[in-house]
Amino acid sequence: AIYAQAEDDFPRIEAKYLTALGRTAEAKGEGAIWADLRQRLFVDPDALRDMTLVQGVIGAARTMRSEHEVKPQHRVPVRLRAADPAVRELLTREAVAIRTLVKTEGEPTIEGAGGSRPQGFVVDAAGGVDVLVGLAGLVDASKERDRIERGLKKAAKDIEVMTKRLATPSFTEKAPPEVVTEARAQLTALERTRERLEQERGLVDELAAHAVKDD
Repeated sequence: AIYAQAEDDFPRIEAKYLTALGRTAEAKGEGAIWADLRQRLFVDPDALRDMTLVQGVIGAARTMRSEHEVKPQHRVPVRLRAADPAVRELLTREAVAIRTLVKTEGEPTIEGAGGSRPQGFVVDAAGGVDVLVGLAGLVDASKERDRIERGLKKAAKDIEVMTKRLATPSFTEKAPPEVVTEARAQLTALERTRERLEQERGLVDELAAHAVKDD
């Protein structure tokens, strides 16, 4: 009787088992990947560190897609560079999640740290991993040029405002220390944004050599 009941309930038992292991996507498809990633945090204490890194890599790649206005239906080539062999192994294990959630063109390429930036690629960093996303044929060069110039103008204006604020004794001497620290951190972030945008100016010519894909 117990066996018969278990057999009748097998689909429910199987679903619970897969959920507990964080492997539902293997049965139900890619739509369950995020839920699996979250579930693994409860199964293995070390998974919290690993999944934080993987989510950071996925987030960096998705942000670059968004910032450069890559259309949702297009897939992008992705390269991930890490010096730590254990990190490369982790990224290899989670390649399906990365491919699915970033919408990569084929499997992401996972390689050692170092090397020059390939033409047509933009770069960001997440948890010790260099995340490179290819934009050639996916982004219009003239639109990219306009985006960069708009970003540089905004960054210059924001830097000017923040610099003046930090140069004002009434602010640095009277504001709470944590507020001043936050303002300095914002200025540093703005300066990094400006530096990144200036570097991306060279990307425009690289993109101009490739025709943009049709929808």
